Amino acid sequence: LDAARATDAVTLKRASDVTVRPIDWLWDGYLPRGMLTLLAGLPGCGKSTLSLGFAGTVTSAGRWPDGTPMRTPGSVLIWSSEDASDTVLTPRLMACGADLSRVHFVDKCRNADGTLRPFDPSTDMPLLQHQVETMPDLSLMILDPVLSAVGGDSHKAAETRRGLQAVV
Repeated sequence: LDAARATDAVTLKRASDVTVRPIDWLWDGYLPRGMLTLLAGLPGCGKSTLSLGFAGTVTSAGRWPDGTPMRTPGSVLIWSSEDASDTVLTPRLMACGADLSRVHFVDKCRNADGTLRPFDPSTDMPLLQHQVETMPDLSLMILDPVLSAVGGDSHKAAETRRGLQAVV
């Protein structure tokens, strides 16, 4: 080890010292709360439509695809780099029965001088985290597509994992 890292150390924890907690499910067995869940598939197979259906279920305390009820409505945060909120997303949410007052789109970032600029998910996740912390009933966050929300080369696993850490 070089001198600069001589005091750095990895800490270890025995499994016997871990307090086991049950998973808190948004949709039992399918969507865990507070964890990253990827909805993957070929382009055009309905991933965005399915995720907006989930948003409809969450915001209106509707039923999940297996028929189980969503007991308490919650808010949904959506960032999409592909679909416009006015012509595509909101009409789809309406068709899904979403409570639009509980749906929030990531729009822009405000600089310190008050000017607005586009949201850049590869650098602005800390700013988004600050907004998320003001939403106590946030139940679901949709990033579509997730690879647009991370920096680096999406074909390199290590860079993708590192980029997703801000999302997680």
